[in-house]
Amino acid sequence: MLISTYRFRFSMSSFLWAFIGLSVLCSLGYWQATRANYKLTLQKTIESRNQAPPIILQQNIENIRGYVYMPVLATGVYDKENEILIDNQKHQGMPGYHVLTPLKLKFDDTVIMINRGWVPVGNDRNNLPELDSSEGEVEVYGVISHHRSVPVIKLGESVIDVGKRWLYFDIEQYNQMTGYNILPVQVLIDKRNIDAYEVNWPEFDPKVTMHIGYSIMWFTFAIIVVVTYFGLNIRKEQVDIE
Repeated sequence: MLISTYRFRFSMSSFLWAFIGLSVLCSLGYWQATRANYKLTLQKTIESRNQAPPIILQQNIENIRGYVYMPVLATGVYDKENEILIDNQKHQGMPGYHVLTPLKLKFDDTVIMINRGWVPVGNDRNNLPELDSSEGEVEVYGVISHHRSVPVIKLGESVIDVGKRWLYFDIEQYNQMTGYNILPVQVLIDKRNIDAYEVNWPEFDPKVTMHIGYSIMWFTFAIIVVVTYFGLNIRKEQVDIE
């Protein structure tokens, strides 16, 4: 009498391919889940720090990177000679620049960059916009922020396009040009400051849902690999039982 039975046939090559695929997919799923948790924690940190009392910044502060996302009240004098414009910044679809002005702090001449907001390019890119700022000692209210990342691929050795127009901000090149040793953070100016231009800083978007979605996708692919592996290696056979 013939009966049907199922037998698993082990194959080293298919096992290795399945193991590698499963390892990669599970790693990607775990990484995306970790990113979601990190972004959620970061969002809570930002919201908490934004509600904190402002830091009084009148001289260099040790480990100032630890104060990122916190309100700040910086006191000092603008150095308009070393002010620069960061190109390719858009506001409501219009091209323009971000104005970065160095501020010499009150008590020790430490320099921090103040991002004063957006200004339009105008009708002729060859004519840079005329900028103005307060004379003498000023108080600047804003939020401490990281400098924007330098592009991975740099076009040429210099970031300076024309005059004060820069393609992006490179802290090392700026220090070499000015002789400063500026702080490794910047201040995003608050729109209530008299020296602020057009200010509309984007809110932090953790994109938690996106990361969770990717995590589910990768883990689903991992399950498909397991099912496919067993589906290809389990065979139905007819056994003759006397």
